[in-house]
Amino acid sequence: MTTAARSIEHRRRSRTLAGAGQVAGVLGIVVFLLLALGTVYVRGRAVDRVDSIQQRVDGIVGRAITPIDNASGLVSDVSGRFGDVAQAADAVASAPAPRTDATAQLQLRMQALADRYFALRTAYADARDQVVSVSERVQTVDDLVPRVDLPSGPSERLADLDARIRDIDGAILDIMGADLASNAVDQAATRIAERARTAETRIDGVADRLAGVSADLKALQSDVARIADNAQTLISVLAIVVVLLFLYLALLHWILFRVSRGQWLANAH
Repeated sequence: MTTAARSIEHRRRSRTLAGAGQVAGVLGIVVFLLLALGTVYVRGRAVDRVDSIQQRVDGIVGRAITPIDNASGLVSDVSGRFGDVAQAADAVASAPAPRTDATAQLQLRMQALADRYFALRTAYADARDQVVSVSERVQTVDDLVPRVDLPSGPSERLADLDARIRDIDGAILDIMGADLASNAVDQAATRIAERARTAETRIDGVADRLAGVSADLKALQSDVARIADNAQTLISVLAIVVVLLFLYLALLHWILFRVSRGQWLANAH
């Protein structure tokens, strides 16, 4: 093969390689730019997801605080009515037969206690449901952000509150189920007074514990906000790094395209 023929063959091969380089360069530019745009999109969705969870936790905590405050406001009233029932029961137990007036006063106070306790029980049930909902939402945050443990204070305090409320429920049932129409009214009244004072002792700590649950929820709200901010920052930083990497790779393919284009043109003739 003559020198001229070898030269032509060399240019042909160089042009072919240069053409392939141009194609690879264009494909690389398109692919890595699309990947960069995809990263930006995924980053936006992830940040929105974290923000949505935080807003839901904020909303649930806000809804939980109101019934907790309502329940706390009823505790002192219910406690005082237990005391009223105990005093009225003592009056019945010490009154001479037939004790009609004293028994009627006791029954009025028992009914007033039952009405207020029902309101307290309703508010507590609502608060408890909201706290459980908060705990479930926070578990979602734990799953989203690995190796992050949020406090379980509200749930732990609720267990103690549940035990107290169950004891008070039993006392209310005993008080309202007492037979004041029997011949042993004095004994029934004595039993009512004992149960009312026991329940009054148990309910005295409920307000403080409800305040503790409220404080735990607010602290949990702050923790979730902090974790959400950290997660959003981490997502943004990682997205920036990945986008810069893809842009760098796109730049390398642009350089490949330019060099290949120059070689292709240089070997055109």
